[in-house]
Amino acid sequence: MVLQQRDETQQGFSLLELLIAMALSLLVIGGVVTLLIDAQRSQMLLQQQTRLQESARLALDIVLADLRQSGHAGCDWTSINIANVVAPDSSNYLPPFPIVSGSNNVEDYGFDVVDGTDVLTLTVLESDPSWVISNQTSDADSTDFTLTAGSRIDAKYDNRILAVVDSDCSQLSLFRATRNSSSSISTHSDNCTHQLRGHFDCSDTSAASSDSQFSPDSRLYLFTQHSYAIREQEDDDVKTILLGRINSDANSEVLVEGVTDLQLRYGLDTNDDDAVDRFVDAQHIRDSATLNFSQVVSVEIDVTVTSESPLKNGEPLSATLSSSVYLRNKGS
Repeated sequence: MVLQQRDETQQGFSLLELLIAMALSLLVIGGVVTLLIDAQRSQMLLQQQTRLQESARLALDIVLADLRQSGHAGCDWTSINIANVVAPDSSNYLPPFPIVSGSNNVEDYGFDVVDGTDVLTLTVLESDPSWVISNQTSDADSTDFTLTAGSRIDAKYDNRILAVVDSDCSQLSLFRATRNSSSSISTHSDNCTHQLRGHFDCSDTSAASSDSQFSPDSRLYLFTQHSYAIREQEDDDVKTILLGRINSDANSEVLVEGVTDLQLRYGLDTNDDDAVDRFVDAQHIRDSATLNFSQVVSVEIDVTVTSESPLKNGEPLSATLSSSVYLRNKGS
């Protein structure tokens, strides 16, 4: 009988060694899991911040685009004749009309506008490319415009304020429209005068001109105002804060959800040198006896977007983007 000698070099782990190995393995695995969780959380935060910045950029782009178009009709406001036959106070409508105005830290503004935010109001002259005048007829009571062949003007523009701009930029006239057909429109019966040439408003029509003919290819524009504001909207008991646009017909549009604040500062030209002399908020302008929104030549905008759910330290993420724009249609 041959006895096998045990190989002393082949021995198993002791219980203590096994426990130490398991503890070290758990530490390594825990560290890896922690790193993965942190990386995933960082990725989520980065994605959320990117989405917030995209939303803020979108909101800014929408407002800035409208700002750049505000007051545009292709003519120099400083030299054109203005015939305002809509209201007794021309400053409510056209030059030196404020193509931009606003309200600061509003309270009880209406339209579900969030208190403490700003409201920006823009005067816009909107036009359909086909709104070109081919013929004008005037008598003792009214002026009628006929559009070029194939053009249409919808019934929704009846009783709206329209502007007719002479193709040679010598005249801009505001009137309240009466639609005669899908291709013709006339001054409204309650206009102070049907003579649409001259530089006057309804408080003094002595400057109205008897020469009421507009040049060929003159254009029609819809005179309207857009107000940008932070609104609260509730659907199925879910409240959403958003950037909205309130139109002059009291209809409102949802533009970008998640926008929670809008802050504005206005650059004023107080000495007519086409340069900004100072930046102030809307309330400062409204409280001043010497400042007015007609002096605004530039606007600074801050837009804040906030995430819907807490993602960092129990707090929602937010992103604020700022921009400024010069009102290129202020002088022309």
